[in-house]
Amino acid sequence: MAAIQFCLVDEALDEFSMEKSTSSLWERLQDHYLKKSLANQLILKQHLFLLCVHESTPIKSYIVEFFFIINDLDKIEVKIENEDQAPLLLCSLLSSYKSFRETIIYGGKSTIKVNEV
Repeated sequence: MAAIQFCLVDEALDEFSMEKSTSSLWERLQDHYLKKSLANQLILKQHLFLLCVHESTPIKSYIVEFFFIINDLDKIEVKIENEDQAPLLLCSLLSSYKSFRETIIYGGKSTIKVNEV
């Protein structure tokens, strides 16, 4: 439970500090942050659309973060289609991936799925 509390910002920590067990804390956090509100939808979409890999970030870690956001959106019933995920992922890569990105984009396929990237 301490690990979860350590990750919370001060405002959230104040709100959720009454919880006595890890499971109850986790349930309250899910109820609060994964509810299907417009605000949560917009925040998660913003994270997805502004996500970009940094030079020091391993590409595998970046891809895990990308799919973490996709899964969170799915949990609140916001579907990002597979054909839309691929361009989002490709366009967020570093300029050093330009050749790779162009090969995928101009490779002659009519659609690109994210698992092909």
